[in-house]
Amino acid sequence: MSKQRETVPSCAQSTIWAPGEGGVMTHMVFGLAVSTKGTILAFAEARIHYADDGPHHLVLKRSTDGGATWEAVQRIETSADGECWANPTALADRVTGKLFVFYALNAHNVSSRMFYKVSADDGLTWSERTEVTALLQQGNRCGWTLFLPGPGHGLQLRDGRLVLQYWARKDIALPAADRHYGNGVLYSDDHGVSWHAGGVVPLVPELGNNESRLVELVSGELLLNARANGLRHRVVSVSRDRGLTWSQPCSDTAFPARWGCDSGLASWSGGGQEAGTAKPVWLYSTIRGKRSDPGNALEVSVSRDEGASWTTHTDVYRGPCNYSDIAVMPDHSIVVLIGAGAYEPSPGFAKEVVLVRTTLDWLLREYREEVI
Repeated sequence: MSKQRETVPSCAQSTIWAPGEGGVMTHMVFGLAVSTKGTILAFAEARIHYADDGPHHLVLKRSTDGGATWEAVQRIETSADGECWANPTALADRVTGKLFVFYALNAHNVSSRMFYKVSADDGLTWSERTEVTALLQQGNRCGWTLFLPGPGHGLQLRDGRLVLQYWARKDIALPAADRHYGNGVLYSDDHGVSWHAGGVVPLVPELGNNESRLVELVSGELLLNARANGLRHRVVSVSRDRGLTWSQPCSDTAFPARWGCDSGLASWSGGGQEAGTAKPVWLYSTIRGKRSDPGNALEVSVSRDEGASWTTHTDVYRGPCNYSDIAVMPDHSIVVLIGAGAYEPSPGFAKEVVLVRTTLDWLLREYREEVI
């Protein structure tokens, strides 16, 4: 099998978007959700041109059989006049069953507007867009002009609050050190009827934290885990008031440094029993090497102590790869959405998009062999 697309044993793999599908150059920047009915929803930018601020459609595919097959593509937004629809970020309400997708309209990497749509029928149809840009400017003391959600997925807390993370910066024309990358959140306490500005992570320009995920700890604290560019540790910040204020961000040295890339993170409360711990299991998906390196791999790491340490780092895809997200299915299988292969002429972008399905038992097999 080609090193460009190597299936790892014990990982079922399906293609969501094949190379060149839909007449676009590449699919990049993903959203992932599993509905209360067990439907998998995969969102992506369908890049007519591969540039980050080029013309992009925003697209969705659904799978009702655990990722074995995928329905025809849906257009969430169409780039009819060069619009750059960007950063789809999914959010599932486990109480109402409603699904949200947040996204941005990127204006030349200088500024943006943010919107969301809602589905009440498991992702078959979607509402008109609602704009939330004004919320992002509340308390914006950093001079940010570009705001992008997620990507990947937001979070519903145990008490029902919906939380959507975003990242922001100043004009791309500024030197990187002067763009002041940072993070904040929006939240809803009425199942998405209304949204409010949450807290902003204190700015530490040298960290460069941007694309991020959220997890809730057993204590009720909320952890934001963000990408840092280069070969760096992830950046973390903690909220003790459900996202209204955040601690000073710092590098997370508990996890090995990896090349900067959007990565998936999920906390699975039901996984503790399988992993032999009273705490939820954390699942983290990220690249092991540089994106276009043939020796790269997408690995899933497991923590049994809420990120204090990581038990295993297991390859689920081998070859060039980049962005990913991760979720747990109702049957306790684990699905990982991966930007796979190397798109030419710009190999840092994905050639295709695949879904890998595996189990916690398989991910922990080496750990169990070591402790027996």
